[in-house]
Amino acid sequence: MKVFIVGGTSGIGLALAKRYLDQGAEVAVCGRDLPKMSAYSWTHSLKSFEVEDRK
Repeated sequence: MKVFIVGGTSGIGLALAKRYLDQGAEVAVCGRDLPKMSAYSWTHSLKSFEVEDRK
């Protein structure tokens, strides 16, 4: 299973990411806090990236 979560750096989004990872899913998240995502992706097979609409 492949899962994409918007807002996965904290709260419900992060909890969902962890739950899906525990179930063996391939998880990708995006959010506003890239350092948080990067730190977590080293300990889990989480794909993280930053998306912004600012110029």
